[in-house]
Amino acid sequence: MVEEGDLGRIETSVITDETDFKSLQQEWNELWQRVSSAAFSQSYSFCLHSWEEIVKAKGRSLFCVTIRENKRLVLVWPMAISSKGPFKIVRSLGPDSGEASDMLVDPESDVDSNAQLAWNAVVNTSGADILKLLYVKSNSVLCRRIPKTYEATGCDSSPYADFSDQDSWAEFCELIGANSRRKLNRKLKRLSEMGEFRFVKIDTAEDPDKATKLIDWMMGQKQQWASHKKKNGPWLSSEEYHRYLIKLTTDPANVQRYVLFAILIKDVPIAVKLAAFNTHHVDLIFAAYNSETIYSKYSPGLVLDTFWMKEVLEDHLNIDFGAGGEAYKLFWSRDFKHDMFNYEISLTLIGKIALAGYHVLSRFRDVISSSFTKTTKTVPHTNHAL
Repeated sequence: MVEEGDLGRIETSVITDETDFKSLQQEWNELWQRVSSAAFSQSYSFCLHSWEEIVKAKGRSLFCVTIRENKRLVLVWPMAISSKGPFKIVRSLGPDSGEASDMLVDPESDVDSNAQLAWNAVVNTSGADILKLLYVKSNSVLCRRIPKTYEATGCDSSPYADFSDQDSWAEFCELIGANSRRKLNRKLKRLSEMGEFRFVKIDTAEDPDKATKLIDWMMGQKQQWASHKKKNGPWLSSEEYHRYLIKLTTDPANVQRYVLFAILIKDVPIAVKLAAFNTHHVDLIFAAYNSETIYSKYSPGLVLDTFWMKEVLEDHLNIDFGAGGEAYKLFWSRDFKHDMFNYEISLTLIGKIALAGYHVLSRFRDVISSSFTKTTKTVPHTNHAL
């Protein structure tokens, strides 16, 4: 669709063909570099590897909205469409592992007007019955565009560390308090006394073999943790996600840089974190820790944070810790966070009926679960030894 706007000729297109999608690489990378707030999950390579390793294998189809002003790419909103029974769902293009949903929009363009055009393209031309948007940040372009008549179906938070008012790591550490500093120093001392202690930093594209080994280790530790905590997510045990993570981070064509930070004792990984370096901030993507009690009791993840976060601060970058209000994220962010919202929006009558039925079923399950819990709590203990 072509129309005239305040800044010239506006062209809205929808890309559903893989070849056309791949042809966007250079323009997409240039757009990403112009957006100071752009996250790793808005990059071309993130969407490409998500598509090739995960999304396509699930049988979903591409639906990528682009907008050009005077032939220059100023907006990309990559989506995918899936079928579930008789209805279709359109959602963000990604591995479904907790990344924020948003549009990538050139700040020098007519942001709100272009965002509205992209929204209209999805709502009116996708042919989907339900629009599913997960982890929409309260300060995002997409959040501003979602009509206020739609209520969020869930919420979370995204803690962040803003170092703009700090000149040094020592100055930042003053803010976390003397008691916290002493505890961290004691933990570091205990870990360093266990043997040769090293902090290492690996550029994943420059050293893909070492990166792959550490990512393999991270996935194994994360799966053990999830099993122990009974928090198994489908992506944690997915070979496709494992392969995607390696291919994404070791791709030399990435517009952003991926780095693995780790502390090792006697060359054994104790804590590892994967981060993406964007133009103005760092995204924390993935973290894993050695589950052996001899190490875990000294909070190796927090100890690792004191090394890699110091480097980020000295590079004059901020940190986005990603979705989830874990204690360590709130500790380092000093409780600064963005709210995040989930939306399930019906676009057709079929979608409205499907969502209504789903919500009724969910409430019924909650009632049954609650009743079962109350019942089991009132059952007296039986001593089988009698």
